[in-house]
Amino acid sequence: MPAVPMPEVLRDAFARRYGVGDLKIVNDVTMLAVLEAAAETRSLVIVQVSVKTVKQLSVRLLRELFQEMARRVPIVLHGGTGLKHEVFRELIRLGAVKVNISTQLKIIHTDGLRSHLNANPAPRDSAKLHDAVRKEVRVIAAG
Repeated sequence: MPAVPMPEVLRDAFARRYGVGDLKIVNDVTMLAVLEAAAETRSLVIVQVSVKTVKQLSVRLLRELFQEMARRVPIVLHGGTGLKHEVFRELIRLGAVKVNISTQLKIIHTDGLRSHLNANPAPRDSAKLHDAVRKEVRVIAAG
């Protein structure tokens, strides 16, 4: 099963109205099972890898898994909170086509709200509050 660019997969799925499984693996056993099932059913699948899984696997094993997976399916990194930019670059180089980032944005959003409200206890100006938080989130989103 060859790797297919994510936009192509999603465009076809949308046009023909079918779903593409997005499965989160936790180790080499779950990865192998997902790949076997996808090959057996001749189904497209997106594989997610969590930060926890990235941290638990050795770099050597992770590289081998990604190289094998990149031949078969698009790879998604499910979350990136706590990973250094170098790790992102290496995962992308090894075949990751998508990175989901949510927790870090939520943390920055909440911390930004708290910080602005502590520094500006009254009056409450929601426009300034949202501007302050948006600036913080943009820093993370920009990479």
